[in-house]
Amino acid sequence: MPRPTPRATSLERARATAQSRANADQQLQFYSKAKILSMIPVTYVTVWNWMKAGTFPRARKVGGKVMWPRGEVDAWMQSRPFSTLSGDNT
Repeated sequence: MPRPTPRATSLERARATAQSRANADQQLQFYSKAKILSMIPVTYVTVWNWMKAGTFPRARKVGGKVMWPRGEVDAWMQSRPFSTLSGDNT
């Protein structure tokens, strides 16, 4: 007879809830155009061209301002390739 699956403890449920909320909060936060340009040292024209080419997350209109979802921009930044270093095997 198979053993019943143990139920999650209250601590495990609390951690799962906190992680879920953190993920949701990250998706609800936005970066402004000024913040994007301070994080990524290029011109807005370059960012606009990347958006048009589909290589950078599309901006959203939030309260009449152009803003980017934090999670999408953070994921884009994490996906950037590493630079090569002297001595790397390429």
